[in-house]
Amino acid sequence: MSNLTSRQYPLVAFAKIGAADATTTITIPGGALLNRISAVVSTAFNGAATLTADDGTTTFVSAEIATAAGPVVVDSQLKFYPTPATVTITLGGTPTAGAAYVAIEYVVVDRWSENQD
Repeated sequence: MSNLTSRQYPLVAFAKIGAADATTTITIPGGALLNRISAVVSTAFNGAATLTADDGTTTFVSAEIATAAGPVVVDSQLKFYPTPATVTITLGGTPTAGAAYVAIEYVVVDRWSENQD
């Protein structure tokens, strides 16, 4: 049995979404393990608003109500991507003002940042 001493920092892709830019994408590299998705409304939307995030096969945020400021429910996390993939984040509804942020944390297999002594 060997003791793996290599370590890496998690990478975080960060996107802002709002009425003027209702759809955005985040590319996840091949060999990545998606650890966590966080979504938060930073400025309340002024109309009915929902937030969806998916990669075409897995829905991480499923048309969750995103009208008020605060965290948005995340439905699914943890997924391995052997090849590059795109997560699409979509703001639904009819808001004309407001903003939300989505952060996707992942690590890439064999991408070492440092070694543990």
